[in-house]
Amino acid sequence: MIPKESGIFQGHKKQLLYAKETDTTITKVFTALPARVLRNRFVEEYTKSEVEYLEWPLQHAINEDTFNAQNKNIPDYYPLFSVQDLQMLKADQSAEEIIKEIIDKVEEQVRKSNNL
Repeated sequence: MIPKESGIFQGHKKQLLYAKETDTTITKVFTALPARVLRNRFVEEYTKSEVEYLEWPLQHAINEDTFNAQNKNIPDYYPLFSVQDLQMLKADQSAEEIIKEIIDKVEEQVRKSNNL
């Protein structure tokens, strides 16, 4: 679920909408803190290099250019932060619609569990 109001750039949205759960990984490559991201060229190349991560905030500081890649809409070098359950993502929903959908699913699960 990517709300219309989201500030992520179009390349990131597109990558999230077409990705599968197997396209994500947990890495420290961008900030030295574990984060789930979509694999991209930067993640793959950095991982292959076997260069050790610096401590926070140094790792984040040396990767400042990767965060600026979003301004140029270059998803191969930007940290494409992600969720694990990508099947739930849909385009063009408002935050309100997403919340309503989540509430509806929870209510449905509660009804099912009460009928056991």
